[in-house]
Amino acid sequence: MPSCDYDAAYPSVVPDEHHGAQLAIRDLVRHGHRAIGFITGNAATPAGEGRLQGYRTALTAAAIAPEPRWIRRTTTDAGGGFRATVELLELAPPIRPTAIVCLNDLIAMGAYQAAAELGLQIPRDLSIIGFDEHELEKLSRPVDQDLLGDHDFLGALGAFDELAAVECRAGTDEGHEVGCVDRTPA
Repeated sequence: MPSCDYDAAYPSVVPDEHHGAQLAIRDLVRHGHRAIGFITGNAATPAGEGRLQGYRTALTAAAIAPEPRWIRRTTTDAGGGFRATVELLELAPPIRPTAIVCLNDLIAMGAYQAAAELGLQIPRDLSIIGFDEHELEKLSRPVDQDLLGDHDFLGALGAFDELAAVECRAGTDEGHEVGCVDRTPA
């Protein structure tokens, strides 16, 4: 995890987006999924691009050839998640995803809605993973798996890491590893 912001302009602590997506894909593969969709935002953001690269890395590591049609870019809200999920689920098997990883929980909520309207049950027919533990996501049923950076720990690390400012000014980046937290209900 970089101790400088993505542009190395300001001292900051940022999550390891790449690793978070790898964890999501590894878990889905462990549960037998081989066709895994990825819904990200239209804009190229550090979180979106890091998670997309982690998605691709994990698929390759699992000997799954990344299918370009599995990746959808959309607005980062429930409406975008709904539209992108419908597009993914219109693909014919074996290309049709049995699991979808969403950039954030707002997109995941739209994915839930699309799955419900198509008569699919989560997780029996489709698995969905979101990121960031959005408050509204807690109201969604069924609850999906949710991965997030441990934001409390990130804040504490940032507050106490006085070296971050020195590292940024000096052009060095020692890095701080902060993993993702799996908030899947037991």
